Amino acid sequence: MQIVGDVMVRRPADVVFDFFADMARLPDIAPEDFVSVARDTPGPIGPSSRFTYVMKRARAKSTYVWETFERPTRLVWSGPRVGIGPGWVEFWGEYLFETVEGGTKVHARFRPRLGGANRFFAPVIKVRNTLVLARQLGRARDLMERQG
Repeated sequence: MQIVGDVMVRRPADVVFDFFADMARLPDIAPEDFVSVARDTPGPIGPSSRFTYVMKRARAKSTYVWETFERPTRLVWSGPRVGIGPGWVEFWGEYLFETVEGGTKVHARFRPRLGGANRFFAPVIKVRNTLVLARQLGRARDLMERQG
């Protein structure tokens, strides 16, 4: 399954990249999904930075880590298998940042791998998450544009 979304942000690519790199912002961007997110690694956010999160659904707790950190063009994250509902999910996601006239185009692509009974709900999960991703990208844009 693949979930994709795009948003145009009227801010420079390095600013947009840094905003998305700080996953501790997820509860503000994605309140439908996250209760809390905290960075576990010291120092500046960068390659191998790890974040611990608690999701609203089933209060699942796990981690994300930056696998790819190519400032200001690409971020890739992943996380271990997490039990959610009647099955499990393994998370993988990518953000691409493209400099365009007037700002930065953000391309988001998520590939959750579903197991157990969650596989049977994949069509519903894809529709739900596609709609939610559009709202979340809009929130991120609004937060960044208000800051600058």
